[in-house]
Amino acid sequence: MNFRTSVDPELQIKAALVRLREDLIGPGHDLHWPRGVVGAFDQRQQVLYGYPEIAGYWLRWASARGDVGDRSGNSVLTWLIRQYAQNQGWPTRVPAHRGDVSAEYADASYLFDHVMLWDGLKRWGRMRHSADALGLAQLAWERAQAFVVDGRVLAATGAASQRWSGQGGPFLLKVCARIQGRDGALADACARAMPDWITAALEQPHREAHPQLYAIEGLYELNLIAEARQAFGALLRAHGGVARVREQIDGGPRRSDVLAQLLRLACVLGQADKADPDWSALAGELAARVDARGRLPFAESAHDTRPSWAALFCEQALGLWLDRADDRSLLV
Repeated sequence: MNFRTSVDPELQIKAALVRLREDLIGPGHDLHWPRGVVGAFDQRQQVLYGYPEIAGYWLRWASARGDVGDRSGNSVLTWLIRQYAQNQGWPTRVPAHRGDVSAEYADASYLFDHVMLWDGLKRWGRMRHSADALGLAQLAWERAQAFVVDGRVLAATGAASQRWSGQGGPFLLKVCARIQGRDGALADACARAMPDWITAALEQPHREAHPQLYAIEGLYELNLIAEARQAFGALLRAHGGVARVREQIDGGPRRSDVLAQLLRLACVLGQADKADPDWSALAGELAARVDARGRLPFAESAHDTRPSWAALFCEQALGLWLDRADDRSLLV
């Protein structure tokens, strides 16, 4: 007799979503490593480093959630205040163990990180009526102005990476989207640069999927929906379809953060069809990667690190897959 049973794929996705949310909410009271500041865990589930950019993402995500108490956010604010005081600013990454952060993170600052941090602090401050968060947001905004030199936007200062994150390009459209309506040198410089970045996103996209997906998210948040759909379709064609999207057009790992960005964009752009086996398979692939703790490995290997941004992107992607709310505030 055959006792094999099939598990409903939607139930698997719902279960994965529960695990993701339970982990991302976390206990919220660890002042050394509150869940909202952890950049990644190692394969033993130990904290690797704190990451102010992730604190911004987490605060944006958590601000409107009724299941996240003020105490959790306040522990993130306490950590940010301590780091600012100790470093006269926010380091790109804060190692959990001395010497664990490479020079590109120890000796460089990134515009993208500062704007995402500012955005999360501002949103938490407004939603939770937190004067501390709004004060920190102002500090982050002032720091972000330093990335404008002679009227040009710099992606990074200091010993910046030679990778896309330090060199600028269309991915900074996500920065433009977040600072719409603001005054100041950065907003003015972004407004001048934006037409070229929009053109590049469509005609000279990043070869790496992660920054190109940021560029498309920026187009979407700027309400350039037709352009976002055009760039999204071009990315899928360049990779050879949903099932073949990897780190770069010419190969690399099938990264969890990239796959989650892909699915959540497909949902908000109206491209993800549950009747399409490719998109259903992607949702199932992401759900299957969520471990018992509610964390995802960087790519296919269970021995990879578990980045918090991948978990946040995946939580949003699976939530959108199950309930197609068209809400730009959902994208962190």
